[in-house]
Amino acid sequence: MINGVSLSIKLGPEFKRVLKKREFKRMNTEQDVSEAFAIIKAAIKEDESFAYSWHANIAMAMYDAMPETFWMPDRSKHHEIANNAATTFMARCWDVDTSADMLEEKK
Repeated sequence: MINGVSLSIKLGPEFKRVLKKREFKRMNTEQDVSEAFAIIKAAIKEDESFAYSWHANIAMAMYDAMPETFWMPDRSKHHEIANNAATTFMARCWDVDTSADMLEEKK
């Protein structure tokens, strides 16, 4: 529990190490932001389902933001574009591969 908010994900060793180090009362320094980013990144790298939940939410936000003037007759293309964008974001921001190819390899 951090500041009265319970975490719904399993905490791996990286989380426990960071959380033991300090309590997050107020984030007001670059170091605080870096530590928060490290916690999220560790969670995404440790838990594949957590990574895919981020991917799916990013992809749907992009899909929903596509203007009507962009719509093509084949709507599956829109999902492909949104998923590719989410894959790119996840790779650049969190250094994790959430591509469709990666999903197929895991099955």
